[in-house]
Amino acid sequence: MSETGKAISAAVAYVSKVGVECEALAKLIKQELGELFRQGAVHSSYEPGEWSSSYRTDATGWVFSAAAWTVPLAAKGKPEATVHLAFQMSFLCDDAEGGFSPEPLLHINLWDAPTNVRSECYMGFEMSGISAKSMARLQDASARLFRWEAEEGAVEQWTYSLPLAALNNLDDIRSQVCAPVRMLLANVDDGEAALDDVPNAVSWSVKDGMAGFYQVVR
Repeated sequence: MSETGKAISAAVAYVSKVGVECEALAKLIKQELGELFRQGAVHSSYEPGEWSSSYRTDATGWVFSAAAWTVPLAAKGKPEATVHLAFQMSFLCDDAEGGFSPEPLLHINLWDAPTNVRSECYMGFEMSGISAKSMARLQDASARLFRWEAEEGAVEQWTYSLPLAALNNLDDIRSQVCAPVRMLLANVDDGEAALDDVPNAVSWSVKDGMAGFYQVVR
C-alpha cells in the first residue's frame, strides 16, 4: 500500500471518529441542559419543548462543516413569548464567515428563532443589529458575549462561544455550558460578567475594514 493511500484511509477514519465524538458530546450537552430546565429559576421561568437538529456540508458535499441542536423555551405564563436555546458546532472557522478562528468552535445561542445551519439562521458573519454594549467591548477586543438590540419587554438575544476541543468531560459541559446558560437566562448582565471568569470563553474583536465581521482574538 502506498503512503498516500494509507494517509487517505487514516484521514477518513479520523473524520469518522470525530463525528462519533461530536454526536456523543451533543447528546451529553442536551442531557445536562435538560437537567438545568428541571431545577431552580430556569425551571420556574421556562418550559422546554423538543430538540431539533440541522447539519450542513462543506462546498464539496463530502463532510459536515457545521451542526446545530435547538430547543424552544416557552416563558411560563406567557406561552407566546418563546425563545430558542441552541448550541452550534462549527468545524471550518478559519475564514471571514467563521471569525478567523484557527480551530472549531461551539456557539451557544439564545435567539428568537431556531438555529438552523441549513438556512440563514446560524452563528456566522456578516452580522448586524449588535447592541451598543457589545460594540463597545468588540472595539477593545474584550467581547465574550454578542448581544443584540431588543425591543422593550422582549427577551434579549445573545451568543457566546467556546473552542470545541475545550469540552472534554462532564465537568467541562457543566462549568462552561450549563453554568453560563443558567446565569444568562436569569440576568444577561450578570451572565456576561460571569463569562469573563470562564477561562475558555472566546474573546472577539472588530475586523478592520470589514463592517459586520468579527474575529477571534483568543
